[in-house]
Amino acid sequence: MKRNFVLFLVSIFIFCHSKAQTSIYHPFPDSNAVWNVSFYCGLGLGFEKYSYTFDGDTSINGITYHKVVIPSIVRQGGCPNHSVGYFACIRHDTASRIVYYIPRGDSVEKILLNFDLQVGDPFVPAFLNGCFYGRDTVASIDSILIGNTFRKRWVLVYGLAIIEGIGYPTGLFEACLSGVPDVGSSMLLCFKENGQVLYSVATDSCNIILATSAIAKELSLTSIFPNPFHSNAILRVDSEYLGSRMTVYNVIGDKIGEYILDSSEYVIKRENLINGVYFYKIENSKNQSVAGKFIVN
Repeated sequence: MKRNFVLFLVSIFIFCHSKAQTSIYHPFPDSNAVWNVSFYCGLGLGFEKYSYTFDGDTSINGITYHKVVIPSIVRQGGCPNHSVGYFACIRHDTASRIVYYIPRGDSVEKILLNFDLQVGDPFVPAFLNGCFYGRDTVASIDSILIGNTFRKRWVLVYGLAIIEGIGYPTGLFEACLSGVPDVGSSMLLCFKENGQVLYSVATDSCNIILATSAIAKELSLTSIFPNPFHSNAILRVDSEYLGSRMTVYNVIGDKIGEYILDSSEYVIKRENLINGVYFYKIENSKNQSVAGKFIVN
């Protein structure tokens, strides 16, 4: 009886501690931040890896915004979806907990993120980078461990999610969740603020991506066929990743499973995976990692 009471007290402490952590608001950064993204083009056109980061301020209509730039792009295949340089500008209204942005070449601000949504609230992200994401509704609110603290996560009905102070698990400006082969999809590889990696599904360093031959080589180290697939697919890996651990995530960043790649042609079995987009990270004993995407339909 005494043991059960102690366990009850411990459970109450953990619950209250996590609730207390999520009651602390984590604002959106305005400097010293990096978002690394993989964008997968439809129609088999390949994919891109690039970073978003801040590069000073600008004033539009008398309001100060923080400029967001793409320093460099690594491409595989004919996927000309993004361009290097100034992309947009951002401001965070801390009172309303809403992040606004103005795309390059525009002067009208749009809502990018809302960190004050409640279950049942409608949410209509603006036309985001590479994809159109229409009207949606908040289905649930939970928390996710970011660094050493829990942050709120809003999960929308159609599968998109919002992480407090970071943005979408699909990218800073991306809302690409399509499981259709002809339509693009994207993944936030990592997020770093003030030199600390707070969110990562694909890399530990989260440095700004530069178009070097080493990174270009990394993009060709794995391949999946067929993709999309219904029952099974073959993952082909380079020899330096044999015996490595592969971690699979869904589109909102939840870990689905871990596998050891004991063959250069590893069979990915559908098993209990529902239709949708999944991302994988492969990490070897040298702490090197590559990432990719597959679709189950």
